[in-house]
Amino acid sequence: LSLLKGLTAEEKCFAWKVTQDMLAVGNRIHRPNAERRCLAVLENGEICVEIQNLEHLFFKCKEVQSIHECMKFVLETFLDRTVSLVDMIFFSFNHRNKLGLSCAKLRSCLAS
Repeated sequence: LSLLKGLTAEEKCFAWKVTQDMLAVGNRIHRPNAERRCLAVLENGEICVEIQNLEHLFFKCKEVQSIHECMKFVLETFLDRTVSLVDMIFFSFNHRNKLGLSCAKLRSCLAS
């Protein structure tokens, strides 16, 4: 959590929920008659009917694939190494150069 300095409380809560597998996604909802499918409306007007899990929500759903590819490209360029899906889901990446990491945080804060 010390690496999350500069984030809002809501962003920190989201990061914690993701790393603890506590996000309310379809495969974690165990109530009777609960909808477990993604149901995202895709570009062509179709509805995604895959069972929703973290991997589908962030990477495999056709609605977010282009965003995922952009994020992966930026991370791999910045970190100068390959970043896997697991690394991205659990935020398990860090930069060897702490000054570079601080600059990246500053840039992301200024961009938002």
